[in-house]
Amino acid sequence: AVATTLREAALPTMAALRDEIEETVGLHNLLPTDERVVVDQAESHHPLRRTYTELGIPIPLPYGAPGKVLSAWLPTARREAILDRGLSLLTPTTVTDPSTLRAQLAEARRRGYAMSMAERTPGIRSVAAALFDHNGAVTGCLSVSGPEMRMPAERMHTIGSQLCRAAWSVSEALGATAAAVRARNDLGADEQAPWTADGT
Repeated sequence: AVATTLREAALPTMAALRDEIEETVGLHNLLPTDERVVVDQAESHHPLRRTYTELGIPIPLPYGAPGKVLSAWLPTARREAILDRGLSLLTPTTVTDPSTLRAQLAEARRRGYAMSMAERTPGIRSVAAALFDHNGAVTGCLSVSGPEMRMPAERMHTIGSQLCRAAWSVSEALGATAAAVRARNDLGADEQAPWTADGT
């Protein structure tokens, strides 16, 4: 059975992921305007935690891990248009150089997840993996965010692998198939598919 909405498809997975990782899990929806909105969250139980306060407010791409992973899976022309716009320094660690960002987006496609080292929100690090619809197009993403002190790079990579598996289960609930994602995103047969549970 295909879930009718992103929230319906994602909420059970988000709660399970939050309990497993003990950090806040966010659900983001891609807008046609090259922006994203936070649709919902499963908040960490830690006293010090990430809490999304801007639910439903459009956030421009490609800022933050969710913005990066969504941009990574957009059609090339749309992705390049975003990179050509010029980026503002939101925090001291915001990546604003288009060529650096281009390399990060390519890496996000390869590994299946993007990372942000407090690049949009000071003191918060996040990891995000894309969600695909039945057409194989990126439609949103799941993210895990937490305070810098609990999110060393090594842990972020571990979370990234867990997040890819969780995000793919949500994509399947939305009707996505590996074949559709490959066809839609010009992936060669020899390219790995880290966004599926078994890498095929």
